[in-house]
This record gives sequence, C-alpha cells and structure tokens, in this order.
Amino acid sequence: MTTECSNFETIWGKIILQEGQEFLTTRKLVFTYKIKGQSLKPSRAKQWISKRDLEKAYNMQPRISSDLQWEVRGPAYVFSILRDKRIMGF
Repeated sequence: MTTECSNFETIWGKIILQEGQEFLTTRKLVFTYKIKGQSLKPSRAKQWISKRDLEKAYNMQPRISSDLQWEVRGPAYVFSILRDKRIMGF
C-alpha cells in the first residue's frame, strides 16, 4: 500500500464520520451526504460519487473546484468535502 493510499484511507474514515453533517459548496449552498458502501450521495445531487473519485481528487490536490471538472463526478461536492476542516484538519 502506498503512502498516498494510506493517507486517503484516513481521509475516507473522516468522510464516513461526517455523514449527515452540513457542508457548503463554494457557492455557499448547503448539502449533506449519505454513504453506501464505497460511494456517497450528496443531498443536492442525483448521482453517487465513488470513493475512487474522492481518492483521485485527493491525490490531485486541486486549488479550485474547476480543476476537477473533467476528472471526477460531482466536482463541486468532492472539492467542498475535501477542503472542509473536519476532513482535512485545516
């Protein structure tokens, strides 16, 4: 297992712990998410976002949500979750 993967497993654990909590998109829209298996579904979206997409975004270290636009499903949600202080600690 690589260091990047190990670090993401810690992040994924934090994401699981925050299920149902309120998050804000960069446009200040409130959303929550639910987790089922290896995916999560934001309350404001119709699609599920895979753990793999979250890990991909985590490894990319995007500066803005549009950096993820063509890389992952639900880029605004992924970015908001990964940039939240409850998840990343900053």
